[in-house]
Amino acid sequence: MLDKELLTPQTPLPLVTRKQYLDHSIQHLTEIFDYMTNTVRQMPVRSLAEQEAEKQRTLEKYGKTYGNDPKRLKSATDYYLSGYQTDQQRRDEQVNKALRNKNEIVKRYQDELEKTTREGLLDSPAIPLIVHSPDMTTPIFVAEAENGRMLITENPAYIRKDLPKHVPQILVLYWSWSDWEPQKNIARVVEESFPIEKLEAMIDR
Repeated sequence: MLDKELLTPQTPLPLVTRKQYLDHSIQHLTEIFDYMTNTVRQMPVRSLAEQEAEKQRTLEKYGKTYGNDPKRLKSATDYYLSGYQTDQQRRDEQVNKALRNKNEIVKRYQDELEKTTREGLLDSPAIPLIVHSPDMTTPIFVAEAENGRMLITENPAYIRKDLPKHVPQILVLYWSWSDWEPQKNIARVVEESFPIEKLEAMIDR
């Protein structure tokens, strides 16, 4: 992320557009939810016979504990059976919940893409919240005045192709400050004195 106030006229702006952000989000969220759903589907479960045997043992235990009190025995038995689920049923419930979440959230981003297309804003800068989440309540895009930040992409030439995928390659240049005078003073010093062009020259070598 990069605050636009810190950019000089000579600084290139590889800004992420709304279309790029939404396309990537739809793909990325789909992959995440598909992975979560498949993980749940592959959860090991006990056989139905094993679970039935456990259920019978539980009912027998209730019979021994409440055998002299038919009313309490019926209450305990009914309560247990009303909430009873097999491992398979619990797994299916979790899978269905994950699929519902996926459909709701991915559709939200697809709807935003359609809206952005209609309004002719596909090439506008994507400005999400600094701390954002793909839930149903967090706005996808906000104004910079609402704690939003423009996004930029890295120069592909900076990424080494000969390294394994698990090796992190991250370039971050980020300043942030509040209206508190000491922080504002630091911001002025950085903007006026930090030799950003020397850093760029080092990276480009």
